[in-house]
Amino acid sequence: MIKDLTFRTIIGLLPIEREVKQAVHIRCEIDYPSKEEFVDYAEVIKTIKLLLQEGHFRLLEEAADAIEAILREKWPQITRLYIQICKPEVMKDAVPCIEILREGPNGRG
Repeated sequence: MIKDLTFRTIIGLLPIEREVKQAVHIRCEIDYPSKEEFVDYAEVIKTIKLLLQEGHFRLLEEAADAIEAILREKWPQITRLYIQICKPEVMKDAVPCIEILREGPNGRG
């Protein structure tokens, strides 16, 4: 599990969100069949950060779908994938988050 992955990026629909980087917090849980087919979490972190920092996504849902696609492309042995993305600075009385859970080798099971 990757917890508390935090960095700044351009993400969101509002004009200010398109200009000023804001913090995102990411949690990612990955299941795979065996130790012989392990997933390198350091590489997962680098992949997620690079994707979100270069992608400039508008919706959290789009970002989560893109994370799923690239992780499954790089590590096809993934059998279950949970992703949570939060934007802790966008509102002062709540933290908007999305989460996805995909099971099966193609994310549909």
